[in-house]
Formats: sequence, structure tokens, C-alpha cells
Amino acid sequence: GGWTGRLYYYENVGSATKSVWIQCDSMFNNIYVGSYEAPGLADLDGDGDVDLTLGEGDAVLNYYQNLLLSSDNTPPVISNVTVEPSLVKPNVATTFTVTASISDAKSGVSLSTTLAHIQNPDENDLASFLLYDDGTHGDEISGDGIFTGQWTGSVPGISYVDITASDNLGNQSEAENAASILSDTVYPEVQITSPLSGALISGVVLIEGTAEDDNFKNYILSFGEGTDPLTWTTITISTNPVSAGILATWDTGNISGTFSLKLTAEDRVQNKSEDKIVVIVDNSYPRTWLITSPPSVVTRREPIIFSWQGIDNITESSNLKYQYKLEGYDTDWSDWSSDTQVTYPELPQGRYTFYARAKDETGSYPPKDNPATASFSFTTRYALIVYPNPWYNTKHQGLPIVFSGVLPGSKIKIYTLSVEKVKELDVREGMYEVNWDLCNEQGEFVGRGIYLYIALFPDGTKKTGKIAVIK
Repeated sequence: GGWTGRLYYYENVGSATKSVWIQCDSMFNNIYVGSYEAPGLADLDGDGDVDLTLGEGDAVLNYYQNLLLSSDNTPPVISNVTVEPSLVKPNVATTFTVTASISDAKSGVSLSTTLAHIQNPDENDLASFLLYDDGTHGDEISGDGIFTGQWTGSVPGISYVDITASDNLGNQSEAENAASILSDTVYPEVQITSPLSGALISGVVLIEGTAEDDNFKNYILSFGEGTDPLTWTTITISTNPVSAGILATWDTGNISGTFSLKLTAEDRVQNKSEDKIVVIVDNSYPRTWLITSPPSVVTRREPIIFSWQGIDNITESSNLKYQYKLEGYDTDWSDWSSDTQVTYPELPQGRYTFYARAKDETGSYPPKDNPATASFSFTTRYALIVYPNPWYNTKHQGLPIVFSGVLPGSKIKIYTLSVEKVKELDVREGMYEVNWDLCNEQGEFVGRGIYLYIALFPDGTKKTGKIAVIK
């Protein structure tokens, strides 16, 4: 220690018994202790080397630990090395964050030596950069022993992260292949298998297919109008891969026309694949109308013919299928067929409604009461027949006289030739004939003779005739 307050360092290049002192560049250049102060040397920390103590004129005692001459031969400990992202697309600029726990309990970590090396499989450095424990540079907490560094660049394929660090005595540690960066060049597998492209669909449709990848992120199923949509509407987004299974359920009930379906799958490095198909959505019912039908009131006892035709906005008329039903006669609808005509034999008197409807290639057909279903209501009312007439006691005893060919709501009035009322008969709903038991209103059997009848129909028409009762 000189009068200037500076300290000087002399290295013994001789031996312990024969000293040869050489003045060296002082390792104490930054130490100023005041005038005429001398150093005191002793092994104060018990590590086998001498440390420096300096007392100043103002009674301050300074302690300087000797690290360079320490007997510490243990390098820093490197652990918990991570790199994010660890899965990337090759040759695409990416910001990598490397984190490692580095500690040296004895000599401390030299902060200028904590390096991360990103290497290819041939151990050639792609990048080397410093890791920090200063609460900045991506590091969260200063001085916690967790070192962090960042580098922006690209890797051509699989790469490895090495960490090197030294302590303050120069003991170096290296963690080789402590973390790896994988390169994903495989695109997700995507395919819509059902419905097929060009298919006719309607209602609620199951979309089936495949969307999978080893590093799967998600798939999106969407639809758009036309064969090259400008906008797409999402049906579903899923993070679960699907292999030859159900991708989504699509309710097409509110749309009709030509639409595109698009399946897009993405992996964790943004490799994307897509599959598109075009389908025809037909949610409108095919329309049917009658070409041939009977009059609204059928009075002739003969076969009744119905014929019809159908049309659809997508399915060709020649590909439509039909079924029909005569309510009041048939118990159920006919089977589907290409027939467009049916003939019914002579029908019993009554009220009937005939229905005919079409089914398109999607399997869509209208309900019975939908306007797209053809319908026609009619009544069969044949000429009024009264039998047996004459009524013979010897032949017809116990049998009534039947009035056939009447309509529900009709009235039959029976009189004597002197126009005295004998009996009035009402035709109930659903009945098309009514019986006279040959009794008067008092329940007494009438005598033999000629009787008059008047049949009054609901439409205001009437028919008259005579009945002979012979005993």
C-alpha cells in the first residue's frame, strides 16, 4: 500500500523458500483505501487461500474475498432446461425462449458465461446467446437462479439446446442436449367421407370423415353457398382428432341449393390441410297435383280413376317416387313407386278424400296436409234405391224396406195415399242408407197398401216414389 492510497500486487514467481517478486497489473485497481494504509492477508473464509483486509483511517474495515486463488474445483450445476416452443415449422422465423436453473453455491455463477447454444445434429451452432437472471430480457425474477434468454431465428430440422456456464473461478459446466426442438413437416390428414361430393341431402345430416395429426391442434368444419363461397359459416370447431368417424351434425333445415362443405385441420406448428366437397341441399317438398279426378259428387256406379304429376326444384320428375291413399277406403298409404295413376272399383256410398304425394331423391316428402300434397274430396251418392219393393209378407217377413243412395242428414217421409204421415226417418252422420221397419210413429205395423215416400237431401233436392206392401 502506497502513500497515494493505491494497492499494488506482486506475484511470487519463485518458491515458498526463495521468493522472486514481480509487480503485476494490479487486481486491486479499483480499491482506494486512503493514505498509508497497509493490507492484512489471512484465510478468513477457510477455503485454503488468503483473503484481504484493509482498515481505513475513518475506522472502516474492508474485507475482500480471494476467489481466484480458491481451492473450489466444482463447476456450476445446470438443471431444468426448457425451450419454448419445442415444436416448430422448419425454416420459419420463430422466437425461442430458453430457461435453465444455474447455481454455484461456493464461488458463484459468472453472469457473463451463462450461454445457450442451439445446435443441429452435427453439433454445429445455429445460435449462441446469453441467459440472464436480472429480471429483464425475458427473465421474470432477478437473482432467483433461473436464467432466461431469447433468440429469434429459424431451424432447418431437429435441433438441440446446450447450456454452458462458469463460476467465478473459471470452472465450466456444460449441459449437452439438455432440451430439443422438433421440426414438424407433416400436414394433418383430412377427408370428408360422407356425404359424398355431389350428393343430395336434406334435414339433419351426419358429416363423417377424418381429421388427425400426431401434433393435432383442432379442426373446423364450415359451409358456404355455391361451389366457390366468398364467406363461410362454421358448423363446429373441435380440438379432438377424428379417425373415420363423425365430425359433426349439420342441420340444413333452413337452406336449399348448392353448398360447399370445408374441413380444415391444423397442427401445433400451424401446418394446415383442408378438404372440400360440394353438396346439393334440398329441403323443399316436391309438389304434386291431380290431372284426373272424379266429380265432387259421384252418382254413377263405375270405377273411379285418379292420375297425377309431380315436380321438384332439384330432382328430375322422372326420378320422383309417389304414394297415394283414399281416405275412407284405404287403411294406409300405398308403397312408393313411379306409378302416376290408380283406379278404384265401384265405391260404397260415402265421403272420401284422395291424397297423392311425391318423394325426391333426398327422401323428402310432404306431410298429408301440406299444400305440396295433392288432395281431392268427393262424395259417392248413387240413385235412390228402395228395396224390397213390393214388400211381400210371405217372402220378406222380418226384413225392413231399405232406402239406399241417401246422404247423411237426409230425411225420408212416408205417407198414405191420403197423405197421412206414417213415419219420418233420419239418416244419421256417416250413414248412406236407412231402414223402415214397416211401423208407424206409434210403433204399429202398417197394413197392406200403397205408400208414398219423399226423400229430402241436404242440398235441397228431393225424390219421390211409391212403396207396395202386400200381405
